[in-house]
Amino acid sequence: MATTTNYSWTTPDDTALVKDGASAIRALGTAIDTSMNTALGTKKAGMVLLNTTSFSAQSTVSVSNFTSASYSKYRITFSAITSTDGSSFRFRFRENVTDKATGYYGAAYYARYTATSGLYTNENNGTFCVIGSGDTTIYGAISFDFYKPANTLGVITGHGIDADAGSSYFFADYNSTMTDVTGITIYPQAGTMTGKVSVYGYNE
Repeated sequence: MATTTNYSWTTPDDTALVKDGASAIRALGTAIDTSMNTALGTKKAGMVLLNTTSFSAQSTVSVSNFTSASYSKYRITFSAITSTDGSSFRFRFRENVTDKATGYYGAAYYARYTATSGLYTNENNGTFCVIGSGDTTIYGAISFDFYKPANTLGVITGHGIDADAGSSYFFADYNSTMTDVTGITIYPQAGTMTGKVSVYGYNE
């Protein structure tokens, strides 16, 4: 009987009868299920896509109600162009369906090929976090992790790019006044933006 290379799962021989196909598939499925359960138990590998939102010429984009008791850590990816060159991308947590506009602490640093790296901005009980910078023709891309311990504190850390300026942004921020983080909002400093935002939950 033929077997697979890595896990030695039994597969039909070339001479196997067609009438035995259902039995062969059932046996292979059982073997795969057993191997995966041994490797992972009740856990599933990787991340789960929870939401993808596309937007066009909007002044703000919000993703609400993506939080779940199943996840305490999330990965958020965002890419967009802006109607105003050099307009920074700003971030807020949402509580229920309302943006949290107070209590932000953190900083963003930049690395740029045309200038010395340094502090881009910082927040001390601010009204938002800066997570990157936009351009009118080249998409800015941002990827960051969101940590939500015990539903009481919003923490983000990640990096973004402004391709036109050749800059990379590294940021870490938190909000000290949250009672329950239920969503996020991203918006440009000025003008509108067009792009996509996706939210993933980390399996643990």
